[in-house]
Amino acid sequence: MRSPGGNRAWVTAAVTTSCVALGAGVAMGAIPSAIMLAAALPLVVGAGGIVLLDNRARHNVSISLPLVICFVGGLNWTADVQGMSSLSLAGLFRVVCYASLVVWLLLLEFRGDRPLRTLLAGGSGALALWGVWALVSAAWSVVPVWTAYRALEFIAALCGVTVSVVSVRDEDDVRRLVSTVWVLVLLLLSSVVAGLVIAPSQALRHEVGALGVQIQGVLPALGSNGVGDYAAIVFLVSMNRLFAKEGRPQLYWLGLVVSAALLLGSQSRSPLGTLLVAAGVLLALYTRWDLAVAAGLAGAVVALTPAAEALRAFLARGQGALELATFSGRVTIFWRPAFIAISEKLVVGWGAFTGGRYVVTPTLGGSANLLGSSSVDNVYLEVLLGTGFVGLAMILVAVWRTLTSLAVATRLQSSPALVTVAKECFAVALFIVIRGLFATNSIVWVPFLPFMVLVVVADYLRRTPGDTALEVARG
Repeated sequence: MRSPGGNRAWVTAAVTTSCVALGAGVAMGAIPSAIMLAAALPLVVGAGGIVLLDNRARHNVSISLPLVICFVGGLNWTADVQGMSSLSLAGLFRVVCYASLVVWLLLLEFRGDRPLRTLLAGGSGALALWGVWALVSAAWSVVPVWTAYRALEFIAALCGVTVSVVSVRDEDDVRRLVSTVWVLVLLLLSSVVAGLVIAPSQALRHEVGALGVQIQGVLPALGSNGVGDYAAIVFLVSMNRLFAKEGRPQLYWLGLVVSAALLLGSQSRSPLGTLLVAAGVLLALYTRWDLAVAAGLAGAVVALTPAAEALRAFLARGQGALELATFSGRVTIFWRPAFIAISEKLVVGWGAFTGGRYVVTPTLGGSANLLGSSSVDNVYLEVLLGTGFVGLAMILVAVWRTLTSLAVATRLQSSPALVTVAKECFAVALFIVIRGLFATNSIVWVPFLPFMVLVVVADYLRRTPGDTALEVARG
């Protein structure tokens, strides 16, 4: 017979899953408005009943639901700034999602939970400061409405993450907070697998690289690099939990194998290379020198056999030496024009979220269209373009504080559970920070949920009572 605690967990999971399914359908336009309303009513009533009748379920929902709302809201991409005056149902749903997070935070503040104090402290404070600076930059932005909208969206998402962390009381809650994000990432990766089964003609790009095919997401649409990014995160989480000997190892082995297959199938080189770095760091954190040596020997064997040529062909992905030397044309097509634009407004930038899309890309003509990009493929250059050195300094403070806090927290000896969480978060944070050198969709761009959660977890570990990461650093 299942325990009451088990029942609460299942009910909480059912509510969360229902929210994800309903919200994803609405955000992607797959659910008509009539069905949405019919499904929303019992969902809201059921969730309300849980909140009123079960304290533990209410507590679990208060940690997970804000993250779910933030995640679901980010599934829909409103790329047309002119469409702001006449939002579609999907666009309106996105606005409502993020607005509800701000309202939630304000209600907690009025209740006395003081989430604003949490929001404005540590790394999350640096992110919040950047969000305010991004909003202020609308005053001189080349597209003020777009800058203001995206800045408000960023601030709202950070409010949602803060609402979740305010409900954290103990180590189990920290694990629940982190695991919720990984489950959402896994759901998105699962949609890629579903796309391969349901619509293989859309999920596979043909005549690409040595494999001949390249995996991408269908519903929601997800580029090959996005598939590689999410697969790498699942790989790191599975690897960490296998090392920590937690839960059911069969599930983590499955996660390891499937994520590796999707990563290779996406033919995403920068996620793969960054994963090797983060995985190497994770091996060092667990002092698994045996596996590190074995991996090194395996690499040496491959380099000395005919398999080396096949590996080079896979990594080249059909590109020539010039394209490889310029990181698939990023240096010549995007980064050089970006530095020219940066030099013109070095201190304050052109307005947050506008640099790549509205300043650099229009000057590129067919080159940008050929690569299907509307950014400069570097989140730090995008921040510099949009908010200048002032904004970049704020982001680098958040990055530095997060990495250092997590690194120090891996030395917590009195709390093995938090040590495991810290190692997992540090590896993923390192992956995201390095990947930012070759991608825009991280840290301050949608999807920014994983990095935001890592920031607040790092802040939590830094101020945890007892044998804290901060005290270890001082000792």
